[in-house]
Amino acid sequence: MQNKYMILVMILFVQVVFGCSVNDISSNVVNEKAEEVQVYAIEEEHVYGYLGAPIEMIEYSDFECPYSEIFHNDIYHNLKEQYILLGKVKLIYRHLPLNSVHPNAHKAAEAAECAGMQGKFFQMHDMLFERGVEGGVESFKEYAAEIGLDTEKFNDCIDSDFTRQEVIDDFNSGIDLGVTGTPSFIVNGEIAPQMRTVEEFREYLDGLLEQ
Repeated sequence: MQNKYMILVMILFVQVVFGCSVNDISSNVVNEKAEEVQVYAIEEEHVYGYLGAPIEMIEYSDFECPYSEIFHNDIYHNLKEQYILLGKVKLIYRHLPLNSVHPNAHKAAEAAECAGMQGKFFQMHDMLFERGVEGGVESFKEYAAEIGLDTEKFNDCIDSDFTRQEVIDDFNSGIDLGVTGTPSFIVNGEIAPQMRTVEEFREYLDGLLEQ
C-alpha cells in the first residue's frame, strides 16, 4: 500500500478552477439536537455531526491547498451552522495531502491525527486552516499548546511519525474512490459536482434533503 502511495504522490499536481488537483488520474453544541450533534471518532474516521443525519459528506482535503483553505474559511462555517449543527449533514474528514506541491501538507495531516488521539481533531483542523502550515512542525506544536493538548504526548506523536500510516490510508482511499483533487466531496456515496460558493452547496444539499 505504501508503494502505491509513494508512486501517486510523485505525480505532478496542478491547480484547477477550484481545487488542488491530482494530474488527471482520470465539543457539544447548543441547538435542538444538542445531545446528538457531536464530534465522533469511529474506526479512525473523524465525524462531525449527528450520526443519523440524512446526508453523509466525506471531505477529502489538504491543509496546504489554497482552495481547501477557501472552502474552510468561506463555506465550511456556514455549512456547519446551517446543516451540520442542525442534524442535516454529518461531515467525515479525510486527508489527501498533495506532497509534490505542498511540502507541509502531510505533516499537518499527521498533526491533526495526533490531536485527534486526544479528542481534538477538529480543533487542530481549524487551527491549521486558519493559522496556516508554513511554519511546519514547530508551529503545529505551538497550536497544540494553544488548544490545550498534552504537549508532551503530542510532540512524541508527531516526532515519531506515529500517525503517518493513517494519512496514507486516507490518501489511498480517496484515489480508489476516484478523487482527483482537493477539496473533493463524496456525498451519500457519490462524488459531488464541483461547487465554489455557499449558494451552490446550499442548492445541492437542499436538493438532496428534498428527495
